Amino acid sequence: MAHRGILRQTAPFVERTFDSGGKMRVRDESKLGYEEILRTSAWTDGGGHAEYLLRCELLDAPAKRESATSL
Repeated sequence: MAHRGILRQTAPFVERTFDSGGKMRVRDESKLGYEEILRTSAWTDGGGHAEYLLRCELLDAPAKRESATSL
């Protein structure tokens, strides 16, 4: 069985200035990493800007519904 879980990005935000003079907050690429958590809290994690990675597995079961557009 594959490992299932929720991971949250831990890198802090830093301000990046572009050649055009515009500024934007981005993740500090030198500190990228994830920590395993039990549940998400999208309103509070990362000041409401959390980034999650969901580890899941595909179940070997037939679809309960089908759509003409998905065939």
